[in-house]
Amino acid sequence: MSATALVVTHTLIQRDPRVRREVEWLSAEGWVVDTVGLGSENLPEVRTHFPFAPQSQWTRPLPTKAALHLLLPPAARFRVLTASRLPRELSRALKADSYDLVLVNDIALLPVIQDLPETSQSVHIDLHEYHAPDMNLSLRGARLANPVHRWSRAFIGDPRVRSRSTVASGIAEMYRDEFEIEQPVLIRNAPPFEQLTPSAVDDERIELVYHGAAAWERGLRIVIEAMELLPERFRLNLILVGSEQRLADVTKATAELGSRVRIFPPVTVPEIATRINEYDLEVMFYPPATANLRFALPNKLFEAVQARLGIVVGESPMMAQLAREHQNGLVIEGWSATDLANGLSALEAADVRRLKQGSDSAARTLNAAHEREVFLAVVAAFQHH
Repeated sequence: MSATALVVTHTLIQRDPRVRREVEWLSAEGWVVDTVGLGSENLPEVRTHFPFAPQSQWTRPLPTKAALHLLLPPAARFRVLTASRLPRELSRALKADSYDLVLVNDIALLPVIQDLPETSQSVHIDLHEYHAPDMNLSLRGARLANPVHRWSRAFIGDPRVRSRSTVASGIAEMYRDEFEIEQPVLIRNAPPFEQLTPSAVDDERIELVYHGAAAWERGLRIVIEAMELLPERFRLNLILVGSEQRLADVTKATAELGSRVRIFPPVTVPEIATRINEYDLEVMFYPPATANLRFALPNKLFEAVQARLGIVVGESPMMAQLAREHQNGLVIEGWSATDLANGLSALEAADVRRLKQGSDSAARTLNAAHEREVFLAVVAAFQHH
């Protein structure tokens, strides 16, 4: 009889590459997969999808929501605002310990495991990034939501959890030390292998690219400021997603650089490597303001490797380690625009070609096939529990 898995997320799985890969990997290995997530659309690999029902009308007004957060203890809050939106048949299946594997992808949804018998050992948590004990108070409603966040987060150490994974070893060590648990397994956000080769490098023009979220906190402003200091032979290509306001802010910030900065519309995730293959260096310069930024090992790094680009990073330990190991990246010392500009200015076209060749070699190991083997080794322990 086939092993059964429930994959739990608070995202649209079709648009979540990491969760979608989990579903595809399980299905390809013969698991029967059910999912919990947003939206009613069912993936072809999935037997049953349990969608979140819309929030009850009476809980939607902000004053009501604030009252619920103020008056109800965390467990009751979760029941009213989250658990009530899921079908009862799902709760019954969990109480019966019907699944060999319950794979939870969101801290906020971890309390669903309390429906499992206390003796169950069927839970794997994919923690993704580091979730601090307190939410960022700059987020609207964070102060009210913090008690339920802390309560949900405590389930990371629940005895029903057999194993855990995360995207970077530095993050895994933080969880290990805080919860006194076995160190979470490293499953990186690497895309599938792409049959590409490094594009030619123009001796007179080095093409930089920054793709992804238009987020100032991820060093985008510093990259733009560095362009003001760089020689004319450098050009920056921005392929950005973000709100209209943020994109307008970026357009304004780059206006004086004229044709030395080009802004392009985004492409779908499977198209990224092919789209950016024409460029030379992907810049990922994340000042370590938070634990997640300090230990960042972002999707875009692996996408840049598959695109056969050299990578330019700061002293972010996870990214710098890969850049040095695969000899495919420039590691900048210091976090200022001047530091970044000075490091880039020293590069000749021959250096760029060498970095791109490093990524060409690295692409054979830094891809989803490697992460798939790690993932399948983890979930094999759950078969027929």
